[in-house]
Amino acid sequence: MKQILLLLLILFLVAGCECFLPGGKAPDGNIIHSGSETPETLVFNYTGAVDYFINELIRETMLHAPGMEVFVDADTQSLPAAKQIIRKTGEFSGITAASTSKGSLRLVSRRQDAGWQMELFGTDGKSLWKRIVTLKK
Repeated sequence: MKQILLLLLILFLVAGCECFLPGGKAPDGNIIHSGSETPETLVFNYTGAVDYFINELIRETMLHAPGMEVFVDADTQSLPAAKQIIRKTGEFSGITAASTSKGSLRLVSRRQDAGWQMELFGTDGKSLWKRIVTLKK
C-alpha cells in the first residue's frame, strides 16, 4: 500500500498538476516582456559617461572591428572626450584614430543639453553601435 501511494505521489508531482495554476483563460500575447520596449535611461557624471562609452566601445570594436581605423566626427563639446575614448579603446582592441573618414569606421559624437550620443558607423555607412546617456548636472 505504501508503495502504491508513493508511486501515485511521484506521478502526481511529475505530471505537473494544474491545480496550482490560477483559474480562467490565459491572456493573449506575451506574458513576459523582454524589457526592450522601454529603453533604460542611463545617467552618469561626465567621467562615468566617458568610462561607459570606453567599455561599450571596447566590446563592440573587439567583436566587429579589431585594429581598424576610426574617424572621429564630433561636435566641439565632445571632441576632446571622443578622441580620449578612441585612444583608451584602442589600448584594448587595437583601433586607432584616422585622419580621414575614407575607408575607416566613423564615430559620431554629439552633446546636446544634458544628453550625449555616440554612434559608430561601419565602412559601408551602417550603424554598428549606438549609445545615449544623460549627464548629471
